[in-house]
Amino acid sequence: MGERYTHGHHESVLRSHLWRTAENSAGHLLPHLRSGQDLLDVGCGPGTITRDLARRVAPGRVVGIDSSAEVIGQAAAEGGAEFAVGDAYRL
Repeated sequence: MGERYTHGHHESVLRSHLWRTAENSAGHLLPHLRSGQDLLDVGCGPGTITRDLARRVAPGRVVGIDSSAEVIGQAAAEGGAEFAVGDAYRL
């Protein structure tokens, strides 16, 4: 994969990401979302924002990618969107 995520995917980092929602972390994007839109969330981490975005654009397709297979596994287990291992530099 490309560049390394400098914060890493340590449990403490992921735990701090779990409180994130579209409202508190992507508020600038919300006025532009419409039902039926498709979105790609690059660097989705545990997927909390991704799932929130999916609810806002349903029935649109929302895919979250992250370079960490372990993190994607956790996000996918929660459901609510599609999740895949991916590299932002190699979309």
